[in-house]
Amino acid sequence: MLLFFSLQSTAIAVDQILIDSAIKFIENPIELFNDMKTINEDLSPVIPKRHVSMRINTTLLPFLFPFSWPGVTLKTKLFSERPRGIPQIDLFGEYGEIVAMRSLSSEDMSKPPAFFDYTIGLNLTKSVTERSRIFLGGKTSSLNIVFSPKDPIQISSFTLSSIEIIESDTYLFTGIEHHSEANPNKYIIAYVGYGLKRNKLLARITMNYKHLELGMTILPESMLVVQPTIAYHWYF
Repeated sequence: MLLFFSLQSTAIAVDQILIDSAIKFIENPIELFNDMKTINEDLSPVIPKRHVSMRINTTLLPFLFPFSWPGVTLKTKLFSERPRGIPQIDLFGEYGEIVAMRSLSSEDMSKPPAFFDYTIGLNLTKSVTERSRIFLGGKTSSLNIVFSPKDPIQISSFTLSSIEIIESDTYLFTGIEHHSEANPNKYIIAYVGYGLKRNKLLARITMNYKHLELGMTILPESMLVVQPTIAYHWYF
């Protein structure tokens, strides 16, 4: 009996958390979606002795949509690091989309739905030791959302009639890459960034293996604060 009441209390608490989060989202949807977009991005450089990197990851929305937000990042090395202080220069771009939005029936929507983001940026990287490099750069990104159901969605005392967002921001960032001495394919990435428009910080630390990336993205002023980062890389 005690177990039953305990489980029931836990279920009620979880439901209340979801409702509170949904209300916060309705009050300011741009914040949540921008934060989730940030988790899709990868600002680290192309690793040494490689020229192109592709990263695929999937971000799970915490409460609003029961489907994922996949993203692809492509990085290419424009110039390799040279003596006399010349850094490695990378160009990178990212595209993400909630592909399930395409399956929504036009009969249920006032406007054709859309949900995608993209990023383009430049990265400068310089070695400080045999196994460590520092990098800095900048990126600009855009978030584009159109979600207009014919029948408004009711959440508690709030009503969601439509979402239409075209939002962009420019970030400056800096970080460090450190490779294992025993296994060159194993390395740590850590970086911080600052958004010039939204005036928000982001931080990420990841452990990277030959293809797998595991870590966390920290957004101190976000609804999410800490989100796991899981991705796969391929290098060429």
